[in-house]
Amino acid sequence: MKSTLLKKALFIAAASLSFNSYSQNNYYGVTGNMVAGDFDQDGLTDDIAAFNTATEIPKLTLWTLDNGKMQEQDANCQLSFDFLGAKSLNAKIVAGDFDNDGFIDDLASIYEIGVDKTSVTVWLNNKGQFTPQRWWYGADFDANQTYQTMVAGDFDNDGFMDDIAAFYNYEMKATKVYVWMSDKTQFGWPGTWWIGKDFDATRIQGTLAAGDFDCDGFKDDMAALYDYSDGFCKAFVWTTDKNKFNWPYTWFAQSGFDAGKLKGNVIAGDFDQNGFDDNLAALYQNNENSSSIIVFKRDNKGFELPDTWWYGANEAITANMRLVTADLNNNAKNDQFTGLTITGTNATLTTWTAENNRFTLPEEVWQGFALSLEDCNKQGGCITNDLAGGINVYPNPNNGQFNIEIPKTNDELIQVTFYNVLGSQVLSLQAQTGQILSMDMSNLKAGSYVVQITGNEINLKQNFIIQ
Repeated sequence: MKSTLLKKALFIAAASLSFNSYSQNNYYGVTGNMVAGDFDQDGLTDDIAAFNTATEIPKLTLWTLDNGKMQEQDANCQLSFDFLGAKSLNAKIVAGDFDNDGFIDDLASIYEIGVDKTSVTVWLNNKGQFTPQRWWYGADFDANQTYQTMVAGDFDNDGFMDDIAAFYNYEMKATKVYVWMSDKTQFGWPGTWWIGKDFDATRIQGTLAAGDFDCDGFKDDMAALYDYSDGFCKAFVWTTDKNKFNWPYTWFAQSGFDAGKLKGNVIAGDFDQNGFDDNLAALYQNNENSSSIIVFKRDNKGFELPDTWWYGANEAITANMRLVTADLNNNAKNDQFTGLTITGTNATLTTWTAENNRFTLPEEVWQGFALSLEDCNKQGGCITNDLAGGINVYPNPNNGQFNIEIPKTNDELIQVTFYNVLGSQVLSLQAQTGQILSMDMSNLKAGSYVVQITGNEINLKQNFIIQ
């Protein structure tokens, strides 16, 4: 890191002295929405942007690197005319160079604007002014089916990070990968680049990662950890040939690997510093008191067995944003990653740097005054990692007997509704927020079903299979 970043003690002291001049912010509202880019257009991917969706009117927050320190500021950002609610943006934000100006300084989101009506909106950055434009509209497209499986990349190999790919989860475990390609002013109709008839996209643990896994010089591949119901985990990699994704290779397979402990924190980068973004890293929750960073390095056959590159405290629990790969040391390599941790009323941007197949001690590159979780719950708007990740149904598939982890919200009771493959309601009940609901639906026929959880501030769906 730059020498000024290394002066952590002085920086923390200065931040502590400034607490009285800043109000508490609800940083829980940026869960899942953090992206890295070059938002100050200095030619370096050393800035971070996040939509704060804690209130009905979302706010765009920027952290830019200035003289070795991250500075927080509210961006000048407008909302699009078809915008419905802040929660629709959660976990559906990517950064890219959609206008082909040479800077990864624009934002894009797939979000719902009505029942099965979806907009792809791009916020173009012009000297700090983020102006929305609708670049695509789908009249029969459910944006919620792309939850946490949206990435930006150069999938058509035109030299610009201006395309978007997303998994779309259909019934009966059928999955399609759609790709929207930019022409600098709009997205064309999305092409179907891959179809998996026996692939359940809800089994992808963590955020889908885009990288250069075949080392061809383009960030045009995708990787995901796929969690099977019997505790077996695979890492699938999709490579592209400019107009479709090839059938995914299995780059890692292991039983007893609990991908759920990754908490949604899976990223791609050049952590072995070979010049290609062909590694995966993840913050792994060992238990309530310890965390590890595990890294999947690429070899000739795929990924090597994951290796522990760092061991620490409970960062996997307190990291309330998805991790991002950044270049805060300005060495032109994606060998660092950053996440937000919230402990009490202390919010910090924490950065890990890869050196010689290990991560150095994390550095706090920014510190802010956060709203506590207790106060956040009182005021509403809290969205934790568990909520951002959707509904946990296990085992899945099952024999009709299964459990549902109900996310914590500010609602006393939420509605839990089950639908069959035809969309007909088969059961509806109320449950307390935060509980684990044990279900016995063994009287139903084998097939695909959907559970929907709704409340004043929550509307989530999850597919599951009864065998």
